[in-house]
Amino acid sequence: MFCVRSHITDMIMKQGLIITICSFLLVSCGTDVPPQGAVIEGNVTGFDPQDTISAVLFNVDGHYGKGIMTDTLLDGRFSFHLDSIVPDTYYSITFLRLIGEQPQVVCDMSPSIYLEPGALVRISGEGKHLFNARIDSPVKDQKLQQQFVSKMSQDDLNELQDIGSRRQQAKWAIDNGLFTSQASLDSLRQITQDGLEAIRIINKKVLAQEVSLLETEPICKYALKTLHGLAGSVAHGYEQLREPVTRLVSRLSEEQKQSREGKEIINYLKIIQEVYVGDAAPGYEYLDEAGGRHFLSEFAGKWVLLDFWGRGCHGCIDAFKELKELAAGQTADSPVLVSIGVNTEEIWKEGVKQHGITWTSWRDPLGPAGSVLAYNTAGMPVFVLINPEGKIEEIMPGYSYGSLHTLLEKCGH
Repeated sequence: MFCVRSHITDMIMKQGLIITICSFLLVSCGTDVPPQGAVIEGNVTGFDPQDTISAVLFNVDGHYGKGIMTDTLLDGRFSFHLDSIVPDTYYSITFLRLIGEQPQVVCDMSPSIYLEPGALVRISGEGKHLFNARIDSPVKDQKLQQQFVSKMSQDDLNELQDIGSRRQQAKWAIDNGLFTSQASLDSLRQITQDGLEAIRIINKKVLAQEVSLLETEPICKYALKTLHGLAGSVAHGYEQLREPVTRLVSRLSEEQKQSREGKEIINYLKIIQEVYVGDAAPGYEYLDEAGGRHFLSEFAGKWVLLDFWGRGCHGCIDAFKELKELAAGQTADSPVLVSIGVNTEEIWKEGVKQHGITWTSWRDPLGPAGSVLAYNTAGMPVFVLINPEGKIEEIMPGYSYGSLHTLLEKCGH
């Protein structure tokens, strides 16, 4: 199941989206909807009236969600007026509790919202269970998404959201130092650990329901996205899903198979040869900004530091500061820095420009369903140190400042 949940606050801040407390403008039945745009109204319950809650609207293209608008809830109400909509994308909403200067995510799973010109969309339900809230919309794909979600166990979806939110909030408290003793810190860490295990258990039930529904439900945009998420789960270790997901691919039209999601689904299901320390680095094909083809073999005889990254990945973006430091201090015998983006071409190019990547920068045409999976890690960032003989010296998932300097000490730098 794909949801815009990872590092939501960071994505908002990185995009320069300022969260402001603004008055709610109620959209009445007689309000004109921009002919090339759309209006989204919401009326949700369940939040403490003493809390300041902001709704954040994301535009999602591929694997990257960009915060574009905010509105502060007033008696549970919010609205977004879009003068235009971005084609071939979808939208999503999450809620943030404003505490001091650091927003706290209070909605762990976000619904997909499909828009078309002139659409008026209304959302109602519990705010903390936004994923399966009621969405009234004239858009066909939205109706099919609602039909799909309504056939799943609402109790399971609510439990998954509750556990995820508690875990998110515990992590937020740890990151912001909101504990008074070692005992309280240990308690927060236990919540995050227990939550992770509980999510794994309930998620198996949810995934099974999705597989069952995909056997008969129309393969609309949401169903295709759901199948994409299931295929990604296969690539990350849910081997029991391989056979049913492979079978479901036969339900896709040729057009769907040729779409970005379709191609990634097929690639996720391929048995990718995993590599480990001591193995030769695999010879995947990468592309530069002009579309030129490249391979790691170009750097034979040199140390290479590979950096797999994606926009919207907090650790990936944080690492650029240290990568810039390394790039500024490079000499003729320094390791070659190679950043591999996994987003769509347009978003990758925007990211390269925005983050000032001046060292070697390529894109994996297979995206997150490509070469990063060979290194057997659960997510990004991933850093791989390759020696002059082309063999892997170290695979380092995750990032903290200084870790890249430490990693390069292995090659005398």
